[in-house]
This record gives sequence, structure tokens and C-alpha cells, in this order.
Amino acid sequence: MNLPELNNEITRLETKIVKMTKQHLEWKNLTLMYKAEEYEQNMKKLDDQILQERDHLTRLQDFVNQSSKNLRSLAELEEELALANSAVVQLMDFGQVLEIAIKELTIATSDFQKIFAPRLERIVENGLTQITNGRYQQVKIDPNSLSVSVFSPERKEKVQTEQLSTGTRDLIYLMLRIGIAQLMSNSGEKLPLLLDDPLVEFDILRQQSSLEFIQKLSEQTQILLFTKDQSILNWFKKEDTAGIQNRVIELS
Repeated sequence: MNLPELNNEITRLETKIVKMTKQHLEWKNLTLMYKAEEYEQNMKKLDDQILQERDHLTRLQDFVNQSSKNLRSLAELEEELALANSAVVQLMDFGQVLEIAIKELTIATSDFQKIFAPRLERIVENGLTQITNGRYQQVKIDPNSLSVSVFSPERKEKVQTEQLSTGTRDLIYLMLRIGIAQLMSNSGEKLPLLLDDPLVEFDILRQQSSLEFIQKLSEQTQILLFTKDQSILNWFKKEDTAGIQNRVIELS
């Protein structure tokens, strides 16, 4: 390019600059902050950053696409939700039926215990009378809670078992268990009794009376009596020598 051509090109560019400056007035106050080389470096950095962001975007898209393959369809989820709602309705209906059944069973249990309690009272009274030598003869069993009260000859009134001595309470609970087992056996096979040292709180007289009662009861049903009391072991060994059939097993 010769000199005249260069001058013409300069003139053309100056005219273009003037025109563009008029179109963009905000450019008038612009000043150069960096050299051309620095702008080129910054442009290169921006290009590198754009490439990195595009790569990151590509990886995110691949992750989304891969994850979406494992997603179940909306129709399938709606179908499962409908089945779950149906199961909930069935369970609620079943729960209502159970509530009705519980109420009916509660009423039936209460009615049964009203019949059951007097028969149990007679069995417990009979045992207490024999073992206490007539000291306690009258027993009252609540048909709802099956709590026991006995007539106290000292106080001339019925008292709850909690107000009695430990030995007397244990005796009442023993008779109660025996009575329940007997009543449950009336309609079928005799239930065996498993007694784990029930006489530890008894004095010697009540202990012997209780052993005699248990010995008599063993003629009707099988009784397994576990004890660590040497006096009870001696009693059974003595009864064996008298010809009464007991089987004593000593565990080492």
C-alpha cells in the first residue's frame, strides 16, 4: 500500500471513528487502562474460562441424562400411590373392626369374670381356711381387676392384701394361682403347677400346712415344686418314708 492509499485509509478510519463516537456518546470519556497485549491476555483467559464452563455444563448434562434413566414414570408412581391409599383405607376399616371386637371382648371378659370370680373365691377360701387353721375364711375377689381382699379377724373387716403381712400375701397369691389353674383345667386336661419356692416367707406351721395342702392337691394334678429350703426337702423325704408317692430330685 502506497502513501496516498495509507492517507486515504487513515481518513476513512477517522471518519468512521467520528461517526461511531456520535452514535455512542459514552465512548468519549473512555480511556485505555491496559496495553493491547494485556487485553489479548485477558481475552485468552476469558476464552479458557468459557471452555471450562462449557465442559462443566456438558458433564452436568451427562449426569442429568444418566440419572433420569433411573427415574420411574409418573404414571407408575400414581398407580402405586393409588394402591397405597387403598391399603390405608382397608387398614382403617380393619382398625374399626378391631376396636369393635376389643369392646365386645372387654364386655365378654367382664361378664365371664363375674361368673369366674365367685368360683375362684370358694377355692381360695378353702385353701386359706385349711392352711391358716381357720384364721382367714372369707375372701372377696373383684370381678373386674381380680384383686383380693380377706376378712381380718383383728380388724373385723375385709382388708386388701397390701395391708397384710408378706407371708399372708404370698399365701393368698399362691391360692389364687392354684385356683385359676384349677378353673382353667375344668374344661380340659389338668394343667400342671410349677411352683418356685412359694413358701419362703411362711413360718414353720404354715409351711407344713401348705405342704400338706400341696401334697393332697398332687393327687389331682402334677405339681413341680422348686425349693432351696432344706426343711422342705426334709419334709418330702420324710413323707416318702411314710409311703406317700413323691419324687425328690436334688440338683447339685
